[in-house]
Amino acid sequence: MARDVAESPTMPVATVFDLWLQDGNLVLSAVNAAKTSTILFRIHMSSLAGRSEVFDSMLGIPQGENSEQMEVYEGSPLVRLMDSAEDVEALLRAIYDPYPVFQRLNRSDTPLRIRQALIMASKYLMDGLRERLISIIEQEWPLRLRDMERRDAIIDDDIAKFGVYSTIEWPDYLIPEPAAAIALAEHPECHIPSILPAAYYNLLRCEPTKSWEAALKKICSSDDARFIITRDGGKPARWECLSATSFFKLLRVQSFVENALRKHFSYTFLEEIQGCRSRSRSCYTTWIRILDRSRYRVSFHIHRLDIFGQLRDLDRRMTKAYMCYNCHPKYSDRIAMVKTGVWEGLEGICCPRLG
Repeated sequence: MARDVAESPTMPVATVFDLWLQDGNLVLSAVNAAKTSTILFRIHMSSLAGRSEVFDSMLGIPQGENSEQMEVYEGSPLVRLMDSAEDVEALLRAIYDPYPVFQRLNRSDTPLRIRQALIMASKYLMDGLRERLISIIEQEWPLRLRDMERRDAIIDDDIAKFGVYSTIEWPDYLIPEPAAAIALAEHPECHIPSILPAAYYNLLRCEPTKSWEAALKKICSSDDARFIITRDGGKPARWECLSATSFFKLLRVQSFVENALRKHFSYTFLEEIQGCRSRSRSCYTTWIRILDRSRYRVSFHIHRLDIFGQLRDLDRRMTKAYMCYNCHPKYSDRIAMVKTGVWEGLEGICCPRLG
């Protein structure tokens, strides 16, 4: 005979109002993170069994078997989970009330809001839910070089015009806060390598002395506070989210970018294009003049470690200068080739399996 459990013998029992469904036919029990109370959720068995092989197997045992061990709460089967009540609640909200989870806010906090649900969906093999949660993150991040450059150019253009990019909220068309995204992407239960090259490259240009949460708190409490981005950086980050491994990887990215800047601007770009058709000054002379300006006088709106920004600026300067029909496309192709090589190098560092 099934055993009816009225309450926990060791700690108080509580329910979550909007996750205690009157027509539910399954009760989940989990202890909260503070170990002070047991939280109960009454839901539909099919909402879990239909999404998870693990729950389908767990709940598919015929009621006649192991009936002596089966627990019942208010007439419904009770399943005790080892996960914290907070994690269970996050998973159930992603199933029953997904809009707050899926909504993108100007706090740039999506990785924090979906973290628990994604870890639980991965643990219980809820592939459909896991894919939807990952797609939310991937939609926020540029997965290709040209997409990242398009977003970076928005801030670059403002800094070029006004000397600064200033905003009271973080728009969804800009690259999000990177540190929390990296922590989520590198969690062993989550594994989202596709966002890592852009996330690490963006983090490289964030201000290490500025906290994202502190900046948000200041903006919310003061009419004068704003996000302020200059050529020297200034974008805050949730640095506290990063592991030691992630910090080490960031140092590798920095070293790689610094070496790439020296290599390409001091050696790769010095090779002369053959077959110049210019009737006046050699295109190579023009190219070296442009290159020297880019090497020794980086445009004031470009961060010193933004190699893609410097390459965009080099291409822009070249386009404004006169070059013959033979040399211009070849120098442009060389810039594009270097961009591709640097991006592939970032992939190799940030996500070796993709590199």
